[in-house]
Amino acid sequence: MMALPATRSPVAASVSWAANAENYARERGCQVKGLGTELIEARADGEIHKVPCVGSDSFLVKCSNGICQGLL
Repeated sequence: MMALPATRSPVAASVSWAANAENYARERGCQVKGLGTELIEARADGEIHKVPCVGSDSFLVKCSNGICQGLL
């Protein structure tokens, strides 16, 4: 019997990017507020998330190719 290669669903990829965006913000001192990240834009090359922080400004984070970086 031959097993098919595992594929990632778009939902699983989006959840993974959201977690990465939140981790990026936490590493920079953000205490993530409420329900967590908000997906701003999904593109073929990655996603842009807004991560709200308790008592400070939100982070805008672009995640692409396994790397997240802040915008602005």
